[in-house]
Amino acid sequence: MLITMQLDRTGTYALSIILNMFHKLFDLKARDYYNVDNPAVKILLPKMNYGKEERIKVIRQAYKEIKYSIC
Repeated sequence: MLITMQLDRTGTYALSIILNMFHKLFDLKARDYYNVDNPAVKILLPKMNYGKEERIKVIRQAYKEIKYSIC
């Protein structure tokens, strides 16, 4: 099971959820989401899977979304 079912004072349960979300995001290919209209997806592009040669383009796509969301 990916998510631990125990919640203690150290926040083990919350940490497990965050790590599993990252794992799922990294399984997605960033280039598949360049044209999605959802700002949350665009901002998470750098957390997705992409090649070294795509790094600048992925970050640019996320930055454009942040820039236009603020305005």
